[in-house]
Amino acid sequence: MAKIGVKHPVYAKYNLSGTTETYSDAAALGKAIKIDINANPTDVTLYADDDIAEEAHEFVEGDISLDTSDVSDENYATLMGHTTDSTSGEITAKDTDNPIPVGFGFYARKIVNGVNKWRAIWLPKIVFTEPQDTMDTKQKDIAFGTHTLPGKIRKNLAGVWKVEKTFDTEAAASAWVDSKAGISAQSGGGGN
Repeated sequence: MAKIGVKHPVYAKYNLSGTTETYSDAAALGKAIKIDINANPTDVTLYADDDIAEEAHEFVEGDISLDTSDVSDENYATLMGHTTDSTSGEITAKDTDNPIPVGFGFYARKIVNGVNKWRAIWLPKIVFTEPQDTMDTKQKDIAFGTHTLPGKIRKNLAGVWKVEKTFDTEAAASAWVDSKAGISAQSGGGGN
């Protein structure tokens, strides 16, 4: 399998009411440049009689890094838990602001035995954290600056941290990601 590209990063607010998990207010997060996902499981080994008697592997949390073409002011303020003044458009970041949990999805093309397939991934609960903000002066050659959102992958109530599915068409992969985020085909939201 050869991986080629990544597309259509979308998120939706993660809501928990008792034992019911839902998503709302889905939105696109610019255009994907690069997405890194690293699961951080815990591994426990019990040794007995000079050998391995038992092993356990459990997902604890993961790291995610999203490089995107743009993060709108609205998405940034929402994800980071900051306030926006609707009159002035100013975003205010306070020391007590907490990033909100969201569901996050995207898809990528891969080639399997010479045939294009599309692998769609949904992370049911992640928390993006405040990004590093770097700006460079323009020099002789222009260089684009992009946005990198770091975050933590969490488990949902059922213990699920990732859901993925491979599709024969790009349209089906995109529709699946949208359905996970609660974006309907009629709403037209979330697309790039």
